[in-house]
Amino acid sequence: MRTDHISKIDERLVEAYLRKCGLEPERFPGEDSTRHQKTPDFKVSSLSGKFFFCEVKSILTKTTERGLLHATVHNSFTKNIANAVEQFDSVNSHRLVPNVLVWVSHNFQINDQNLCELLVGNISIQGRVSVNLKKYRFSKRTSKNLKNIDLHIWLYHDGKIRDTSRIYQGKIRKN
Repeated sequence: MRTDHISKIDERLVEAYLRKCGLEPERFPGEDSTRHQKTPDFKVSSLSGKFFFCEVKSILTKTTERGLLHATVHNSFTKNIANAVEQFDSVNSHRLVPNVLVWVSHNFQINDQNLCELLVGNISIQGRVSVNLKKYRFSKRTSKNLKNIDLHIWLYHDGKIRDTSRIYQGKIRKN
């Protein structure tokens, strides 16, 4: 299945999720024709007239039966975050409204915990820091971009809500 096709399916999933939350997502055109820049996937309005911008990113990273490499996963997150921020900036460069990034995972081994590790800057096991991610290149590159995302929502490609379907405020990183 092509990546573009999967992305469109994920956008429909997120659109349905937002509607289920009582919000009204409106699709942006794929590209701002005046500036030739990509835009976020949706402008989302509430009944009270408030709105935010929403970008959907599909997590398609493959893993093996031997597990996953955190560097691979975090590099994938870093690239997606940088692309999303570029898209948000094309319509919201002065940050007048919130930017919301919705992640749709297609791999059960990559979950919201991996995203939290990147947001916080470390991998912890039973409350003890086992890996400090702040010293790695992907962590340093992502730090600035994370300031431009106000909320992260984690969903799964099958649309089922799990204990690991979560919503995170964008600025939980501690430096």
